[in-house]
Amino acid sequence: MPQQGGKSEQGPKAQKGSKPAQPKGKPDFEQAGALADWLKDAAAEMKKQGVNQKFTDSFLGELVNEISMQNAATEATHAQAQAAAAEKLQVSKDQFIRLNADFDNYRRRTAGEKLALKDSTKGDVIMQLVPLIDNFEAAKNAIKVQSDAEQKIVDSYQGLYKQMVESFRSLGVEATPGVGHPFDPRFHDAIMQEPNDDVPDGTVLAEFRKGFKLGDKLLRAAMVKVSSSDVMPAQKPPASPSDDAPVELHVRFLSLPPPERSHCFAIVQSFALQRNDKGSPRSSSGGASTVRDMTIKVSSNFDAGNVEAVDAKDPQNVQLKIRPDPYCKGDDITHFQWFQFRLTGVQNQALVVKLMNAGQSSFPEAWPGYKACASYDLTDWFRVQTAWDEKAGVITMQHKSNHDSIYFAYFPPYSYARHQELIAQTHAKKNVRLDVIGETLDGHDLDVLRIGHPGKHKRVVWMVARQHPGEAMAEWFVEGFLNRLTDPHDAAAMRVLEHAVFYVMPNVNPDGSIRGHLRTNAVGANLNREWKEPSIERSPEVYHLMKKMDDVGCDLFLDIHGDEEIPFNFLAGSEGIPSFNERLRALQNTFSTAFVRASPDFQPKPGYTVDEPGKANLAISSNGVGERFKCLSYTLEMPFKDTQDHPDNVHGWSTQRAKNFGAAILQPIFEVVPKLRQPVENQKGDTVVHA
Repeated sequence: MPQQGGKSEQGPKAQKGSKPAQPKGKPDFEQAGALADWLKDAAAEMKKQGVNQKFTDSFLGELVNEISMQNAATEATHAQAQAAAAEKLQVSKDQFIRLNADFDNYRRRTAGEKLALKDSTKGDVIMQLVPLIDNFEAAKNAIKVQSDAEQKIVDSYQGLYKQMVESFRSLGVEATPGVGHPFDPRFHDAIMQEPNDDVPDGTVLAEFRKGFKLGDKLLRAAMVKVSSSDVMPAQKPPASPSDDAPVELHVRFLSLPPPERSHCFAIVQSFALQRNDKGSPRSSSGGASTVRDMTIKVSSNFDAGNVEAVDAKDPQNVQLKIRPDPYCKGDDITHFQWFQFRLTGVQNQALVVKLMNAGQSSFPEAWPGYKACASYDLTDWFRVQTAWDEKAGVITMQHKSNHDSIYFAYFPPYSYARHQELIAQTHAKKNVRLDVIGETLDGHDLDVLRIGHPGKHKRVVWMVARQHPGEAMAEWFVEGFLNRLTDPHDAAAMRVLEHAVFYVMPNVNPDGSIRGHLRTNAVGANLNREWKEPSIERSPEVYHLMKKMDDVGCDLFLDIHGDEEIPFNFLAGSEGIPSFNERLRALQNTFSTAFVRASPDFQPKPGYTVDEPGKANLAISSNGVGERFKCLSYTLEMPFKDTQDHPDNVHGWSTQRAKNFGAAILQPIFEVVPKLRQPVENQKGDTVVHA
């Protein structure tokens, strides 16, 4: 407060952009609102104290003016705050409405997705069980009852089959129309065609594999044989000369639902499209009509591709040659037998494909009884009619293609891309480690998977595959084995990992696999003849593998192969190694007996001639490893053809059967592991394996 009688002080500064009104006369205290009474009391007190009236009026007037301006500013701020709050409320309300609408849409969408997921999951589970139906059907057809006791077993067996079928039916699974029904491309894969005048054209004559559907969803198409009348000679006019008939039938053909897994209706080809655009008759080689003129292209420039075109002008005389591996000095031969190729421009073509140099292949004695593999999608492989002309040395494959392109192969290939997926998916599982032990001559990684944890008292089990790259079934086998071994819900897998650690090399020879070789690596080395003296320059695959085995030891060695000629799954032991004894023989008996119980696909029949004592070739892996580590050591062989005891006319020995067989071998491993050998020292003098 200023001193009495002194010069008045400057009041509080007004807000920027405004100038307080100068007080004139007595101040209007009512402008101060709630402070009016206080100011009146202050004026009376100042008067009582004898303060100059003019000074009092000036001072209090400025104060009233300042309070009035602050009140006005406060009211403006309050109004702005109310407006902002109202705007924010409206925004929140809009957001709530949109969120509520989004949630309602989400609820309806998730309800639909949940139902679709339920159906999809059910379909996926059922598809995993469908092979059981196939196995029951195959067993029923294969069983030959010879006694009442056997009949009782068959009756019990069929009782289980009937119960399983009823369970499928309760889940909504239905079989697609079968024998006697018209061909329907929505449900059927026509893999064979047979002239038959007793039934209408397009009637299903035989069903090689049942088809199934879940409600309106096709789970699997049926593989069938379809009837057809003999193809009309090209020079003979159609029964009905009307130009409208082909057009009408062509429209009916195009109006069929687009086939996803089903093949084109072959009867239409031979009846409705016998004319060209001008209506004149047209024929291809052999008198069969075609939809359009096509040029066949032969391709093998892809992973595991192998074939060279000789003459592909005539679809009924496609002549090819198998490209050989590099010369193998150790075997003194240029190996070849593996083939894989694609033909394009072949829709509705009755193909006759010949391998002109088959007679000079590595194992010409294996061609009799062989059926080539074919696929439209590289997933579903089936066998095709195949004939061996021993005199000409030519293999001939025949098949009517229902699509623009078709693949042929010696056996369903296991691609390098799938190999990489197998490594990636397996090593990401619990208790699995990946070790790259080296590189091939082409620069590919040599991958070894370790499953389980090494321990002082743990046995060491090794499994390797595809030393011979053309034996693709070996890696399919390993995939099935790894899937079971890494299954956290498999009791045998969990138990065996308590007592053993596994080292698995699914593909020892990636160079040869990618190049489309039968038996050798990039420079012509037969890796299964390199185990005595491997080298970095010629066989780095075996060199690095043996070095790793020396580091960790080996109690049980399994080398997985395929055999071109013998129609059995069998084991070849190491009876001819110098250190073979009764202990190893007892281990062989334990393993073989358990394998028989684990899988009917295993036949304990002699496959190869057993080596005389001490005469085994130690350059072969099972012999070399067996002698090096004094351990149980096997070569396992699977057929390129099929098993004689349980044949499958559609697929032969297949990828799925190989995977199932790989899963089954875990049982004999489980039973033999506790009986494996005593501690021994490796070449460094370290004890690496313990009983």
